[in-house]
Amino acid sequence: EMVMPIGQYGWPTDMFWYAPWNYTQVVSDCKKNFAVTPRPLWVPNYYTGADLSTASNIFFTNGNLDPWSGGGVLFNVSCSVVSYIIDGGAHHLDLRAPNNDDPASVVFVRRQMMQYISRWIASNPSPLACPVFINTGSSSSDDDLGTTGIVLIIVASVLIAVNLAAIVYFVLRCKKSRRQEDETPILHN
Repeated sequence: EMVMPIGQYGWPTDMFWYAPWNYTQVVSDCKKNFAVTPRPLWVPNYYTGADLSTASNIFFTNGNLDPWSGGGVLFNVSCSVVSYIIDGGAHHLDLRAPNNDDPASVVFVRRQMMQYISRWIASNPSPLACPVFINTGSSSSDDDLGTTGIVLIIVASVLIAVNLAAIVYFVLRCKKSRRQEDETPILHN
């Protein structure tokens, strides 16, 4: 039901064949293939849009080599909703298993992530200092996260997987017993 307006426009814009974004076609395809009508406002309405002022305990990371980072949270919202820009970081690099070839910036961010998550799990109300667009270092790494760090990264990865599973379950459940809602799409061709 989520609407992701992604089109492809061919050379010289991108390497894919010409298939521009067309909301009308997306609606038609979704109804035909999945018996679901896309709801373009569902995500911002359900997750309060870009207003993260009431959120807490979120550690956003974006690599400066990740093409998706432009859609990420690139600033600190509060001392418990923080964002790190990873120098030399690629898509999900910081969420993968540690590797001897990891840039020092990724090792640094994993350590920061461990500190924040440990503090949140312990429910210690005193916040860590808020990071501000940190240049996280060079691309060489000789640090070791240790067992605690690896466990915390695994816990964070499992939480992400559980959330994705919940979304899939929700979509499948809605597919079977979907309420009819009057929603006028705001996206146009």
